[in-house]
Amino acid sequence: MARIIGNLKPEDDYTHACDDSPDFSESMGFNFSDRRSSLCGSLRLHNWPNRGHAELTLTLCLENGRLLTACEQAPIRDNAAFDAAGCRFEVIHPGQRLRSYYAGSTQPFGGLRLMSRASKLLRGWPRRKIALDLLHDAVGPMFAKASPCADASDSRIGYKQRTHVSGTLRIGERERTIEGSGLREHSWGVGQHDGSKPWDRLLPSACLTAVRSGSWKLSPR
Repeated sequence: MARIIGNLKPEDDYTHACDDSPDFSESMGFNFSDRRSSLCGSLRLHNWPNRGHAELTLTLCLENGRLLTACEQAPIRDNAAFDAAGCRFEVIHPGQRLRSYYAGSTQPFGGLRLMSRASKLLRGWPRRKIALDLLHDAVGPMFAKASPCADASDSRIGYKQRTHVSGTLRIGERERTIEGSGLREHSWGVGQHDGSKPWDRLLPSACLTAVRSGSWKLSPR
């Protein structure tokens, strides 16, 4: 099992009991970067059990310079699992190995400055069916992170961990293997959360630089 730094235990990889606050949430996210190509991306699921829904964010940066994204909200009954909107996270060995799945569809991504009007811009553009199946194996310790806000009302805690990532990505009829590195995050509690701008917090730095510089393409094909 990987080393733990901070007030954590391996079982924190599972979801946690929640109080009755509407602001309680729990989120987990994974990024990955394929070492043999420029393919990279991130997948995140954010549970709001007392609001009755979860929020999915997926971003894929393809080798041809295009970005695909999926941002969806789906109903949940409780905080028993990360399992919504075609996405599921599985704890295989707590603190050491997790699995992430997504099966659904994506649309072209227009860059950070277009996000506020993305739904209007992308309406009618073709959606591409994808299936993502990845294993995330620890290559470093679980690092506890401090609450992102000094406000006493913010009780969120969580951690990060570097990983080795392997698995497959299928877009349409084409399937490719993925092997490389990544970072995973997990946080829970009441108050501020890390999911407000998931592309800022989870995308690999090289990919994020490309998004901000405008070198990724916006194309309906």
